[in-house]
Amino acid sequence: MARLTRKTPSGYEIDDLPAALERLGRFEDFVDSVVQGQGELSEQLAALREAGKEKSYKFREGMGKKLTNTEILLRLEQFGLQ
Repeated sequence: MARLTRKTPSGYEIDDLPAALERLGRFEDFVDSVVQGQGELSEQLAALREAGKEKSYKFREGMGKKLTNTEILLRLEQFGLQ
């Protein structure tokens, strides 16, 4: 991904503000989507657990997605973005 910002000792600089705002908006949409997906996955996994389907393909796939989303959210938090 091509950067739109340059890191300087005093913070960040930018040349193309409209492009940066567009990308920031898409990034925030992405983060919202991941957070919302976590809630939906939690509900789906709980329903599968109640049905005793912890060994099913659907449960394992959902658990993999949830772990991936958790890693993304932890990385965002690490950089102060969540």
